[in-house]
Amino acid sequence: MVHEGELCGAGEVCWEEFGGRCCSQEIVRGCDPAGRVVDADSCGHVSSTVMDCAANGSTCVEGRCLCDPVAGTGCPVGTKCTSTGARTECVANGTLGQGESCTADATGADDCAAGLYCYPRVGTGSCLSLCSTYPDPADCAPDHLCTSDLMSAFPDQIYTDLGYSVPIDVGVCKPGCDPVFQDCSNPAQACYLKVPGPDSVCADVPSSSEGVTQDQPCNDLGSGDCHVGGCDKGYGAVLPGGTCAFFCTPIDNWKSNLQGLSGDPGGTTCAAQFQGARPDGPGPAYECRFIQTYYTDGDVFPRTIGMCVNPASPEGGGSCADFDLVQVVQDIQSGEANSPDYCTLHPNNCLLSCVSQEMFDAQFP
Repeated sequence: MVHEGELCGAGEVCWEEFGGRCCSQEIVRGCDPAGRVVDADSCGHVSSTVMDCAANGSTCVEGRCLCDPVAGTGCPVGTKCTSTGARTECVANGTLGQGESCTADATGADDCAAGLYCYPRVGTGSCLSLCSTYPDPADCAPDHLCTSDLMSAFPDQIYTDLGYSVPIDVGVCKPGCDPVFQDCSNPAQACYLKVPGPDSVCADVPSSSEGVTQDQPCNDLGSGDCHVGGCDKGYGAVLPGGTCAFFCTPIDNWKSNLQGLSGDPGGTTCAAQFQGARPDGPGPAYECRFIQTYYTDGDVFPRTIGMCVNPASPEGGGSCADFDLVQVVQDIQSGEANSPDYCTLHPNNCLLSCVSQEMFDAQFP
């Protein structure tokens, strides 16, 4: 409040109300009692109405309409729900369609149509469909997978129907791929296996992951946790402890049935070389093992995806050339394999990753 004869400061206007008030003319975006987003001065004098949230079944909070970027609800016609970097809000709708090249502007918004998001945000990206992986999975198109890459871009998307707050895993739909053959349509990208599987997605190789190959710790990209792109192209954090291993084409091997210890000769082996197109395999001394039988819960992985291991390392546990599948079957049938120290006494007989789940199950018709 000011008194008669007193002057307002620079950038302020004197309003003759409540005895006189100096109001800054700097625009503040907020909400009016009718549930509309409005621009006003510091005293609440409305200069313009931006959009009507209540008319769209939404609520105005902190100068924006609450909206759902995946479902596409809560925004007026002609606008879309997206991230502006710091929060989710309704902005002018774009015109670019699925897969078209795009860039984000200074506000963080982009020219993609509603339901699409310009990814990645640095440099030139592509308009990709928004999706969520949890708690309400939103389906992507066939042969596409939802990757939860955008949680930091949509930090205010919270699911509360469980009785407590859970962040919504907002992501974009990316083409599926084969991590063994690295068949992404963009040769500069890598096909990464999403551990614990079984999905794989195409993504750019982070610069800090270049050179992170066999038996090296997964790159966390500063997050403290192994990142899906934490290994170089052709590698994934599939060994215990988030250690990188080369993806290979596994084939059944045991003592009396050696078909290719380093992998299927008709596919990609641990000895594969790519003449600089991508990192080579670790070499013929490594053996290609089935991921699905390496872990007790690995049955989610397809039998076509294997990983290279050093048979002389603790992770390798020995060579498949010494794995006696016939003896293992006999020991299971006799009950000897039920002994708690069976694998200690017969370590070579516990190399179940030398064969696929399908082959192992076939021994017990």
